[in-house]
Parts: sequence; structure tokens; C-alpha cells
Amino acid sequence: MKKILYFLLVLTFGLSSCEKDDICDANTPTTPRMLISFFYADRPAVVKNVTRLKVQGDNVENGIVFNETATTDDIKYTTSANQVLIPLDPTKDAVTYSFISNFSTANPGLSNTDMLTFNYSRKNVYVSRACGFKTIYTLTSIQRAGNEDASNYWISNISLFNPNVELENETHVKIFFSICLFFTVVFLGQAQEIANDTIKKEISATKPKPNKVQVVAETTTDSVPVKKDRYGLRVGVDLYKLTRGFYDKDYKGVEFVGDFRLTKKYYIAAELGIEDKTTDDDRLNSTATGTYIKGGFDYNLYNNWLDMENLISVGLRGGFSTFSQELNSYKIYSPDKYWGETPVITDAKKYTGLTAAWAEVAVGMKAKVFNNLFVGFGVQLKLLLANKEPEDFENLYIPGFNRTYDGSFGVGFNYTVSYFIPLYKKQVTIPGAEKKASKK
Repeated sequence: MKKILYFLLVLTFGLSSCEKDDICDANTPTTPRMLISFFYADRPAVVKNVTRLKVQGDNVENGIVFNETATTDDIKYTTSANQVLIPLDPTKDAVTYSFISNFSTANPGLSNTDMLTFNYSRKNVYVSRACGFKTIYTLTSIQRAGNEDASNYWISNISLFNPNVELENETHVKIFFSICLFFTVVFLGQAQEIANDTIKKEISATKPKPNKVQVVAETTTDSVPVKKDRYGLRVGVDLYKLTRGFYDKDYKGVEFVGDFRLTKKYYIAAELGIEDKTTDDDRLNSTATGTYIKGGFDYNLYNNWLDMENLISVGLRGGFSTFSQELNSYKIYSPDKYWGETPVITDAKKYTGLTAAWAEVAVGMKAKVFNNLFVGFGVQLKLLLANKEPEDFENLYIPGFNRTYDGSFGVGFNYTVSYFIPLYKKQVTIPGAEKKASKK
């Protein structure tokens, strides 16, 4: 029995430690940049490279980096391409950029600068727990700024080709000009369950050697020994959830457990609980609050000796939870930090009427430590069957199921103290003694 207890402990902590890394994959589409393509002014269907183009934001010290490994500004901040990706500011509704052609620190007089202001609306969209939120944009207008003399413009015309800035692989703005340049594109790189061993142990009761009884003259009548099993209701509480709130400031909860013995081996089992769990990550903070109920059966694998009432059980449950979730704060994820770090957004939003249903396999043990008093430990492996989520968010934690960002599978465990209320007894004949009596 001790070995089984150790196995359950190792299984529980092993599964609970298998947590998916909270790293936003570089291939996940996050906050997009605006793609600008350059064309000949007199041949608007033909792309054209811009010579030594530097793009610099208004009130920003340096330009956009096009060549990160370069050692000189003339190369680091310039490109000779027919397309450039330009980040928009996720905290504002407009940005102004200087587009400098023929940029040269040695001969600044050769440079020609046009200033453009891009006006847009913003929408924050949920991506994932690891990536948080992204901002997508809708361009509304483009305005020239700076030079009033049209003869000084190197840009002949500007076309708002696709106002929806949601992806980086489609052109959003077309610029037409009549001078030349070379090609470079900046792109993103690329970044990043559990076998359960089942241990079966057969515990067989060894029969004590029969004592030699001296035959006496008087005659005795043999009777078949009987054993009586107690049947009743066992109720208790999960100490793990009850005490977790003392050391985890992000958790409050309680779970009541109970079972009723139907037959020698089968028990009806149920759990009822309430949880309040805050998920606090680098990119978002949310709180799930709700109640849950689970019901099913347990099968006792342990063969008790004499009047022992211990259990080593395996069972099935069906669970259902109703809850709400509040998005307390979040950050916008943008790989491009040209406009600086995005501040935390604290506009709280609450989602109500959420539900979830799941099935689980429960493995555990209960040992009688005093008369009618039991302590127990259990592990649950869960499979999410239904999950009603908000339209623009997801359920990061479901009361009764636990975290959800590992997919449809979950794991849980409990440490219980329960009290057995005996209701009636059933007489059990000891098979070995019955055979012995029949021979006589």
C-alpha cells in the first residue's frame, strides 16, 4: 500500500509540473507592421527599388533598423528595396514618418525628405496566453507633412491600397516615385505529455497455520464464521484546496467530497466545490470564479483483512462547471519595439454565463486512521468535452477542471479527510471457513 501511495505522489507532481512554456512562437501572427510597396510613377504596375531609403519616426532619435549587423548608420538605417515594413504605434491613432531617399551622412545635401502622416483606427485582439493580445489597424487616410513646395517631393503619388493592416504579407500602401534604389526585407525568426505507468499489486492474505487441537471426549457443534461489512455514507473535505489560499494569494476554494457504498466493491462518488483563481502572467491577468459538481463511481481494488475498510480505487467521473471570467489587465505583443514598450492596459472586462463539461479518470486511496475517520489522496486525469468561451478571449482556468492552456487534457489531485456514517451492515460468509465446515 505504501508503494501505491508513493506512485500516486510521483504521478501527481510529475503531471502538475508538465506545464507548457509561456513563450510566444515567432511564427504566431502578432501585431502586424504596415507593408509599403514602391512603384514607377510612369509605370504604376512595375515595382521599383528606392536608393538608400531611410525611414524615421517623428520625435524618434533613430530610424528604423534595416540591417542589424551593420556598423555604420548609412547601412544600418537604410535599405534599397521596393518594399518596407513600417510599425504603427499601438498607443496612438496616427504616426508621422520621414521618408529620406539617397540618405548619406557624408553628403546630407544629396538627400531628399518627404514626411507622411498615417491616420488609423485600432482594435486589440486576443491571440493566446503566451502572446497575449495584438493590435490590428484600419488605415483611414495618409497626409503629407513638411514641405509645401511640391517640386521638392520625391514621392509623386500615394495610394491607400489595402486599409486593413492585419497581416504583413500583403501591400497596404503604394508609393509612386521617379528615382531609384536596392532591395532588402526584414522578417521574423522562429522560436518553440505524459506516459502514465500503471502498477498492479496483488495482495493475498496468507492463511494462518491451523493450530493442533487436542481431541476431547465431549462433542462440539461447528458453526460457519461470518463477517459483517458496514455500508453507509462517507463525507469529507479536500484539505489541499482549503489550505492553498493561505500560501497562494491568487487562489481561494473549497471542495466537499462524498461516497456511498453500493456493493462490496462499488461506491457512488461525488464532489462539489467553488473556486476563485487568478491567472497572472507576463502578458495578461485574469480571474475565473465559479462552482462545479462531479459525479460517478469508484471501484475498490484492495482486499481488506478482517474488519479493515481501506480503499485503493479507480473510478470515472463526469464534471460540469458554471463560472465567470474577468480580464483584469493585458499587454499588446509586438515584436517591433520601435515606438517603445506598450503600457499595460487595465480596462477590465467581465465575461459571464460560461460553462464547461469534462470526463475524468480518478485513482486514489483512503485509509482508516481512527474509528470512522479516513484520510485519502487522489489523482484525476481529465478530458475536456465542452467549453463555452468568450468571443474575444479564452477560458484560461475552469473551476473543477483546472488550467486549460495545455489543450483538452487536464490533471488534478486532492488530499481529503472524511468521516464514515454507517447506516447498515451486510453479512459476509468467509469462503474458507464454509468449506471446512461442510467437510465435517
